[in-house]
Amino acid sequence: RLRREKASLATGRACAAIAVTSQTYAALSSGAVLEKLRALTGDATLVAGDFPMEARSYGAGAAMDWHSDVALYEPAQWEVIYTLENTSDSRTEWMVDDGGGGVA
Repeated sequence: RLRREKASLATGRACAAIAVTSQTYAALSSGAVLEKLRALTGDATLVAGDFPMEARSYGAGAAMDWHSDVALYEPAQWEVIYTLENTSDSRTEWMVDDGGGGVA
């Protein structure tokens, strides 16, 4: 069940942990998904991390200021944002170290 976050960089966001015993967790961490992510990143050594998976909902008016994610692992990890549907006024923007970025 999604709950409004209180201590977060994001305003208007709801969040819930995805249980490691759930079908959702199994699907998102399957071998097929891992192989696809390895192909997309070009990192044949990519493995799933142990940081908990979350489901997040950004309703109309939700926002998050520009920020830099903290590296939780050495070497640094990849983060995946999987959008099922976007019917709000939100969008995802990002920048990477080489100056690239985008909007989705």
